[in-house]
Amino acid sequence: MSRRTPARHLANLHSTPNDIINELNGLRAQQIIQRIEQINNEHHINLPINRSNRFKRRNIQTLINYYNERDSESETLYNNAINDLFSIQSQPIIKHLQIPHLPKTNKKPIRYVDTDEYKRREDNKFFKSLDKNKFINSVDDKHSVDDIDVNNKEKRISKYKEQIHDSFIKWSRNRDVVNELMKPLNTSPTNWCIKFDGLNDECKRMLFPLLKSFWKENIETLSAKDKYKIGYKVNGQWHYRQLTPEVYNKLMENFDEKHFIFDLDDIPPEYFYEKGSEELPYWSLFSELSFTTFKDIKHNKDNGGSFFKYLVKDNCPRIITDYLKRLQIFDSLVDEIKSKNNKKRYEQRDELNDCCFIYALKQTGKYDESTLNQMRLRIQNRYLSQGSIESLCQEFKIHIKLTSIDESRNINKKKSVCNKGQSTGEKKSYIGIKDAEPNRTHAFNIYENHYFIEEETPFSTYYIKHISEMSENDYDKEIQNNRIKSARFMIKSSNLVCELMKQGFFKPITFGQYSVLKTIFFNDIDKDDSNINLEYDKEYCTQLICQNKGKDKKQDKTKKVQSEPSYWFCDFEADVSGKVHKPYFCNLQSLDGNICKDFKGERCNVDLLEYLPDNSVIYFHNLAYDIRMLASFGIYKSIIKGSKTMKADIKYKGKDLKFKDSLPIITCKLSDFPKMFNIPNIQKEIFPYKYYTVDRLNKGGIGVINEAGMYEDNEWTEDDYELFRSNIDKIEGCRVNEECFDMWKYCSFYCRQDVTILRLGFIEFRKGFMKDFNIDPFKFISISSLANEVFNQKVYYPNGKLYKLGGHVRKFCSKAIYGGRCMTAYNKKWHVTVPLCDFDAVSLYPSAMARLYTVEGIPNVINDDQLNMEFLSTQAAYVVDIEITKINKHYPFPLIIRKVNGLNLNDDRFTPGSYADDLLEEGKTIKMRVDNITLEDLINFQKIEFKLIRGYYWSGRRDYRIQEVIRNIFNKRAMYKEQNNNLQQIYKLIMNSCYGKTIERPVDKDFKYFHEGDKLDKFWLKNYNKIIDDVKIADSDIHAIKMLKPIDKHFNFSLFGIQVLSMSKRIMNEVMCLAFDIGCHIYYQDTDSMHIECNDLPKLIDAFKDKYNRELIGSDLGQFHSDFPTINGHKEVPKAVESIFLMKKMYVDKLQDSTGEIDYMIRGKGLTQKSINYAGKSFDGDVMKLYKYIYDGNTQTFDLTKGQPCFSMNSNMTVSTLHKFERKIKTLYEEGIREEYFNYNHDETNQINTQGDFYSELDPFIVEMIKEIEKNNIESTNSCKRSEQHSDSTNDGHSSSTDKVMPDYSVDELRMRPKYYNHDENSPLYQQFYQKFFRTYNYQKHGTKLGDEVTDKFLYKQTGMVLKVNEVSKFAVIDVDINKSLSRNERNTIRRTLIDKLSNDDILVESGSGGLHIYCHNDIDNLRKNANIACYKTTNYAIDYITSVNPSKTAYIMLPNSLNQNGRYKFIRGDYKSIIKRNASEILKDLDITLDLDMNDVLSNKTNSNFIPHIENDYYVPAEEEEEDDVTYLSDEEEMLLINGLDFNCEIHHYARKIDSGELSLLPLFCAINCLSQTNREKAYDKILSNPHLTCKAQMNFHSIKSNCFDNRSNINVLRKIIKLYNPSYYQSYLLKQ
Repeated sequence: MSRRTPARHLANLHSTPNDIINELNGLRAQQIIQRIEQINNEHHINLPINRSNRFKRRNIQTLINYYNERDSESETLYNNAINDLFSIQSQPIIKHLQIPHLPKTNKKPIRYVDTDEYKRREDNKFFKSLDKNKFINSVDDKHSVDDIDVNNKEKRISKYKEQIHDSFIKWSRNRDVVNELMKPLNTSPTNWCIKFDGLNDECKRMLFPLLKSFWKENIETLSAKDKYKIGYKVNGQWHYRQLTPEVYNKLMENFDEKHFIFDLDDIPPEYFYEKGSEELPYWSLFSELSFTTFKDIKHNKDNGGSFFKYLVKDNCPRIITDYLKRLQIFDSLVDEIKSKNNKKRYEQRDELNDCCFIYALKQTGKYDESTLNQMRLRIQNRYLSQGSIESLCQEFKIHIKLTSIDESRNINKKKSVCNKGQSTGEKKSYIGIKDAEPNRTHAFNIYENHYFIEEETPFSTYYIKHISEMSENDYDKEIQNNRIKSARFMIKSSNLVCELMKQGFFKPITFGQYSVLKTIFFNDIDKDDSNINLEYDKEYCTQLICQNKGKDKKQDKTKKVQSEPSYWFCDFEADVSGKVHKPYFCNLQSLDGNICKDFKGERCNVDLLEYLPDNSVIYFHNLAYDIRMLASFGIYKSIIKGSKTMKADIKYKGKDLKFKDSLPIITCKLSDFPKMFNIPNIQKEIFPYKYYTVDRLNKGGIGVINEAGMYEDNEWTEDDYELFRSNIDKIEGCRVNEECFDMWKYCSFYCRQDVTILRLGFIEFRKGFMKDFNIDPFKFISISSLANEVFNQKVYYPNGKLYKLGGHVRKFCSKAIYGGRCMTAYNKKWHVTVPLCDFDAVSLYPSAMARLYTVEGIPNVINDDQLNMEFLSTQAAYVVDIEITKINKHYPFPLIIRKVNGLNLNDDRFTPGSYADDLLEEGKTIKMRVDNITLEDLINFQKIEFKLIRGYYWSGRRDYRIQEVIRNIFNKRAMYKEQNNNLQQIYKLIMNSCYGKTIERPVDKDFKYFHEGDKLDKFWLKNYNKIIDDVKIADSDIHAIKMLKPIDKHFNFSLFGIQVLSMSKRIMNEVMCLAFDIGCHIYYQDTDSMHIECNDLPKLIDAFKDKYNRELIGSDLGQFHSDFPTINGHKEVPKAVESIFLMKKMYVDKLQDSTGEIDYMIRGKGLTQKSINYAGKSFDGDVMKLYKYIYDGNTQTFDLTKGQPCFSMNSNMTVSTLHKFERKIKTLYEEGIREEYFNYNHDETNQINTQGDFYSELDPFIVEMIKEIEKNNIESTNSCKRSEQHSDSTNDGHSSSTDKVMPDYSVDELRMRPKYYNHDENSPLYQQFYQKFFRTYNYQKHGTKLGDEVTDKFLYKQTGMVLKVNEVSKFAVIDVDINKSLSRNERNTIRRTLIDKLSNDDILVESGSGGLHIYCHNDIDNLRKNANIACYKTTNYAIDYITSVNPSKTAYIMLPNSLNQNGRYKFIRGDYKSIIKRNASEILKDLDITLDLDMNDVLSNKTNSNFIPHIENDYYVPAEEEEEDDVTYLSDEEEMLLINGLDFNCEIHHYARKIDSGELSLLPLFCAINCLSQTNREKAYDKILSNPHLTCKAQMNFHSIKSNCFDNRSNINVLRKIIKLYNPSYYQSYLLKQ
């Protein structure tokens, strides 16, 4: 169709556009740009301008939109839409309406011209698209495609016109909705609320640019010194945050169109329920958003300190600006950093890494960095309250005279801050201690919530008050009698800042300016303790473990005297069918069971609160659920740990009600209570939870029996219905008739039964605990605190000399805490078909305690002269930093632990996960923090060599009474178990929980509850910088405020906890290391159990007895037993006949005993058994097939809502039922082969010793030398001996010309010496390539495992070899890449033509893609780099020239016999025994080719440090590096189009892949991103890093790969191609026409 054709169609559709549009269409592109600039200048607005001529249409549209908004003429906008329809270029309105273009009916015919048939064919293409695709979806239901006369072209165009009109009307309505939403924001920019509920995607697309513009113009410019509250409603819950710079940055990170519009259904449920309240959700999850300014309420101010919320203006004299840095006041928040290519970038200035109080201390010059680091470890928030500073000053013996400056006060604008002493409570005029050392006594100011030192400045008072009148050089002068003279008075720092503020030299920092800072929420002080001074104050870092005697408190006569508490047990039943759960029934029972009260209906929760007496204590089993039925009525206090609500208090009508959870005390399901505590007469329960709805109950509560189980997650079977009917008949009056039952009576019976079970079980538990330990569980909230009290009374208190640790001492020791080892052998996946048993340690942690002791006294810092094992081995205990320099023995389950991405990984290799060649390299070390037990094991088992760095030691007495105590508890449990006494469960719980409290982590967050009103607002204003989250509790005016505790004051008995964990690992190591040493196969360990081959057990039992003189098998502490569950109650313990280990916590065992019956032991961390079984249905119900599917590298999705209800405990104290909760599982482990089990663990020396033909491959003379050296074992005298031998042979006259002089090599040097030690460029290829290639796997073109012989048989899964050309001296490859777009025959012809020109002596290789490699000697001098890419090009082929110029720079080429995804590499002429005979210049001459090579300038002796890693062209090749200043970039808009296309919905891998291989990887992506400008480059990297489809390894290696690619860029078109391949819909919509 010609460009005039749309006008012809337009005449049939609508009237001609107005004059303005015609005028604009007639202007040139630059004229359009000038028109927009004129409007922007005249009207002070900012219309967007696209400065490329290609975007003329966009600029026209910008002007049209402007005129439409100015004139408000809807008819003009309508004409604009019609005009856009027929535009060849961009069409912003019609694009969203999704209307197709009219057909190009004037296209020239191919076979016949201007025939009616051809025109009809073209027209039908258009109408087919219109009728079937767009028109059907757009017209109203009253229109029918069948009503259209398809033969009547005019009628069809008329119908099309109607469609455009209808779509335009819809667009207009959406525009009106959006404008209405924006009105309150524009009216009151700092107090507004906007609702997103009900908006369709079109409205959101219209709203997004308006909202973003509003945010930029109104919120970004707000001063950061003012206080604002931002609220957002997500999933029905209101959350409130203070608008801090950190919150602002987090909001802006997610503020793009994708995160504003995308579908809620695509969000994984983990987003809501696992990320926690410290993470801000995406904008698309907001149903409402509010913004408010705090009203001016009189409140108690907190003299806390934070950033100074002002910047120094540019007109301030430089000398003053430089001085203000001492006060942490700056003219810029960032420092300018120059990159390698001299490009500027900006980073937060280092001075802002500290909070202002620590910075002020630093400026005094009285504190070394290690002391400041001790303080930093105490701090958990950048904002410090006055109380927090008091704590720091007390601990570090500091005295501070603090002056508060407030210009708003009418009088006393400066006044001393008074404080209350922490111990005495008396008022004092200083912070900290009274009589501090002079170097710990300071004067500080606090002004605008910012701490800084008070000192005399170098500026005269006169100069500061007359800055504008004086020269900057006269900063220390004053003018007196018109003469400049030395100043008499120097201004103090406090007066300086105040005076500068008065004179207007400060400007408030805006939130937009703050956005350049690091995005930090909390815990942002660097916790690295490597430079911490280990010295400490024992008053603040140690705490004696003793019984609390309590302090006499004066009785408050005004306070109501509470009666003795009454104890109750309760449970709710709730309707789970709605958005949130609603209670409909509650049963309450008194402690003695005499009161049993039912509360029915929707007010059952209120009736319960009305009934309960004051000072009641009510137990629920899983309070986290039930408290949500009550919280809205007056919760005011709680103890919440993670998802558990341990305790919650409610005030209701003057009554104080305390709710406690029994689950943390008796940590098992309620259904386990009857068996655990021998509770009789309990009916087997089956309850139709989803059938019970408030609506059904309100309509009479009569249910249909046969319908009750239809709605359950697992639909009931006939057996279930039979049990249901049986239960109904056992409940008096429950059956109404043959078909119906009384829902209320059935519910009442089972709710009562549950509460009865809870009550009787808890009473039995309490009675036994009080009988045996004289401890009342009513006074505790968890089994760990109960067990700890047992040990307090029996172990800790009787000793009287044991200490807890706090402060930096506790933090130092806590890094020696390592949980139980859980891993697969060698961190590989295994599929095992030989019989295994689950070999389990008997009560592992009690077994560890039975071999342990407690240590008296406090820790001492290890002095330099004590850093030796001779000293430490005489101490009771120690915790030290070590640096491992050598590991002499390796195991499949290493003892060595290293940190990988913040997680502990058991791995003793230099590169985690590598088990072939990558042992700890010389000069490389591993650092660990260990206690004495772990270090002893590392020495004994792994034979490490190490250096001691620093640490603590305990010199006190070892107290062994704990061994007797734990032994008594264990024996008593065994006795009770034999008697079938339920008290055995109490002892089991104690044994499993007794050590946990010793390493308990600090609770750094707290909850406060307030009703809406002034009290809430005052709390917000005072604690503005401490609040993490504010959630409004549903159906109430109560707000739950989550607070951060700014100072860490936690103490624990960490030394004992560390040693329990270490001793438990020693118990496992003694068995597992011995097992490996004698040739046993163990495939998996999880803390206290291991999967070992059954046939290996007998020899392990004997070897253990021989080595440790103890029996391995048994039921006593320290012994082991098989722990697979029995099958169908059989007495025989089964074996695993097949096992699949995918990763830690993810495996399956197929169990079978002698009866032949089959069962499965299934483990899947984060999954439920029922969700695994449900996923197994897709594999014929065979869970082994399911796990094998994952084992083979596939990703499997599990839905946790399948087979059982899945609830969400919402932070607004409601409960929701999840209908979809998916987790994807994929293993990235390498496969382990049983036959190679022991080979994975070899090191270089062992590898050589196990090669039987090692000596046969060496020169006989070298063999003789090795044997001689080994025989004498005196390497240090080798030279002397050889000299003597030579002298003797000379004197005797028996010297022969064939004798060789023995070189001075050690045994190890000889063994590691390459056997082709004397090869050169004239040697055969197999000698030149020896140990200069990597093995490649899975058809890749890269590898990390060095090969030996190119003629060796390929290893398992090896597919090829890649030669390190850069290491082969004088070797070169002429790499001919033939055009892949040609046919196979054409490519073969080209290759044959080239071959025919060459000599028969040339060594030729056909590449996997059909190209040609020509091996030759390099005789081209002065080359600048190894890889000369595309140095010769024709339309048929291109040539790369690869050689060795710089051996340290990578250049790879695939070798013959290799396979990649394109095919096999094979010799055409020659083989690995061939010798290269020709130089490169001779071959190029034969081919009549001159290469365009990058040569050095010999005269100026220039060298080039740049390098390009070369891998062949059918793989991805980064292009040659250009100087940054020489690069021409796309426009900012064009680059942003590309960046927005990087939202890939596919996995992004860490390893290198060809870009069209179907798997996207980081290397080619990063090299393409580097073609963007520096600013946009970082945006692109951030977008990739935030992509949820990054694999785990890609996330782990992201920054290292980015760093390695820093100097490498490919081509911007490569980035377009990547988007085209992996985001095709975006490419079609936005990039296809670029």
